[in-house]
Amino acid sequence: CITSTLVFAQAKKADSSLGTAYLLSKEGSSYDPPIAVKASKKWKIGVVLPHLANPHFVGQAYGYADEAKKLGVEAIIYEAGGYTHLDTQMSQVEDLISMPVDALILVAINPDGTIPMVEKAVAAGIPVINCNVMTASEKVVSRVRCDDTIIGEMQAKYMIEQVKGKGNFIVIAGVAGS
Repeated sequence: CITSTLVFAQAKKADSSLGTAYLLSKEGSSYDPPIAVKASKKWKIGVVLPHLANPHFVGQAYGYADEAKKLGVEAIIYEAGGYTHLDTQMSQVEDLISMPVDALILVAINPDGTIPMVEKAVAAGIPVINCNVMTASEKVVSRVRCDDTIIGEMQAKYMIEQVKGKGNFIVIAGVAGS
C-alpha cells in the first residue's frame, strides 16, 4: 500500500518520480508474472532508510517509489545520511507521525536506538513494518528480511567450488554498526 510524490530527504531535497506495484497471482507459482493492482484508497506510507550511499538502498528506495506509483498511493521516503545519524532518523519518523502517515516502513539505523521511534509511531496508531535492518522493538507488525546466514553459506560454497577447495579468502566488513 504505498503515489506520485517521492521525497529523498537528507537535507530535505525533493525529487519527483515513482512507478511499480504488483500482486503475485494466486494461481500458479511465485514465478508467474505479477498482476498490477490499485489500492482501495490513497494511502500515505512513510519509509525511512539509513542512507542512499550504496546501490542496495538506492534500489530499495526506487522500488518503494515504483510500487507506490503503480498502487496509486503516496510514498514519502527519507534517508538519514548514514548509520551515525540516529537523531536524524528519529526526527524523520517524528515528521512522518505528525503528517500523519497510514503506515511506516523502517530500515533501522540501530537495533536498540530505534525502539523509541517505533513506540512513538505505534502509540500514534501507525503500524510499523521493519525491513532489511532490524529494530529491537517487539512492537512492529511485520519483519521483512533475508537470512544472512544462509546467504553467507551459499556464497562460501560457491567460492569454495570456484577454487576447488584450495585458497584463502578475506571478509571485508561494511560500514561500522551496519
